[in-house]
Amino acid sequence: LILIHHNKDHIKVQNYFHICKKNSNFAQNYRVMTKCLVIDSDLSLSTVLCDYLDSRGYRSQHVGSGKKAIEMMGLEHFDVVIMELQGLETNGFELLRELRHRDSLLPLIVLTARTEREAQMRAFQLGCDDYLTKPFSMDILIYRIEAILRRARIHQESRQRLFELNGHLFDSTHQTFDGLH
Repeated sequence: LILIHHNKDHIKVQNYFHICKKNSNFAQNYRVMTKCLVIDSDLSLSTVLCDYLDSRGYRSQHVGSGKKAIEMMGLEHFDVVIMELQGLETNGFELLRELRHRDSLLPLIVLTARTEREAQMRAFQLGCDDYLTKPFSMDILIYRIEAILRRARIHQESRQRLFELNGHLFDSTHQTFDGLH
């Protein structure tokens, strides 16, 4: 998230995360809402899960089919996807493969009743970031979401610190230009 401040003399662009580190009041008052997409055909569980996520400060949305999930991913950005492998009108593994293909960095959490080792291995091979089996603890799910988002944010920040200009590399963290200070 980038914030742009301007007055009559200059325009200043700041990365939200750097502002939060410097000003904890700003971070507390302007928390970025993490958007979660829940993909599960079980409406009652999904409703409880979305209500819990919303109560913990997330913005969640539920879809009950793989087709609807692909449609929503084309319309909106989600910070994390929580998905069931079974019960959807499409094969859950194929949906997982498609979601990973569309966004290689999107955090994907499989939350499923499938406990067999082969299903877990296949889900990880197809690109899931975490795999939880039902029944599960809502609190543990939150901790896992936070851990995955923390790693994704660190990866994103490290990618954003390097810029190329006319064939020269600039590292904004170390304030170097082609290795020179």
